[in-house]
Amino acid sequence: MEIENLNWNLEYERFIEYLSSIKDEKYLEFNRKLIPGNFEILGIRIPELRKIAKKILKTDYEKFLNIPSNFYEIDILKALVIASIKDPSEYRIHFDKFILTINNWAVCDTFISSSKIIELDREYYLKRCKTLLKNEDEFLNRVAFVIYLSYFVEEPYFEEICESIEYFKSDKYYANMALAWLLSIMYVKFPKETKNFLLKASFDSIVIKYTIRKIKDSYRVTDEDKKWLKKIS
Repeated sequence: MEIENLNWNLEYERFIEYLSSIKDEKYLEFNRKLIPGNFEILGIRIPELRKIAKKILKTDYEKFLNIPSNFYEIDILKALVIASIKDPSEYRIHFDKFILTINNWAVCDTFISSSKIIELDREYYLKRCKTLLKNEDEFLNRVAFVIYLSYFVEEPYFEEICESIEYFKSDKYYANMALAWLLSIMYVKFPKETKNFLLKASFDSIVIKYTIRKIKDSYRVTDEDKKWLKKIS
C-alpha cells in the first residue's frame, strides 16, 4: 500500500483494512493480555509501526493526527509521528494535545521514549512535569514520571526531581508503577542519595514495594543493597 499518497479524510478506512491485513495473531493475543483498556487491538509489532509512521510523516500528517480512533495501533502511530517532529514549538503543541488522549501505559511509554526532542527542550519539560504531577489523571502522572526517568536522572536534576515527587500520592496503579520505575533508576544511578531520599519521603507502602521489586531486577544491585532493601520492605 502506498501510504505516502493517502488522503486521510477519504481513505482512513482503507488504511485500517491495510493494517488488519498485516496483523500478527499471536502478537494480538499477547497484547490483549498485556495492555488492558477499552480499545481495539489489531496486533502489529512496534518495528513495523515505526516503518509505517515514517511513511505517514511524508503525508499531510496533521490530518492523520486529527482523525478520531479507537485502535491501539493508531494511537501508537500518532505517538510515533509526533515524536518524530523536529520543530520544538510544533512538538509542544502536539504534545499537549496528545497526552490528554493517552489511556494506556504502552502508548505513554512508547511516546515519551521516542520523543528525543525533549532532550533539546529540557527546561520546558522539567516545568511541565511538575504541572502534570498535580493532575489526578494516572496517565498524565505517568507521562511526567517517564519523562523524568528517560531524560532527567542525572546529577544536575536529581534534587529537583526529588522535590517534585516527594509528596506525590495516588491510588492509581499505572502512576505508582511509573513512580517506582523512576525511583529504581534513581537508586541504581545514585544509590546513596536515593537511599536518603527514600527514608525521608512519605511514599505509600505499595510504591516502596514496587520500587524494591524493580531495584532487585537490576543486575547492578549489590548484596549490601539487597540487605538494606530487605530492611525497609
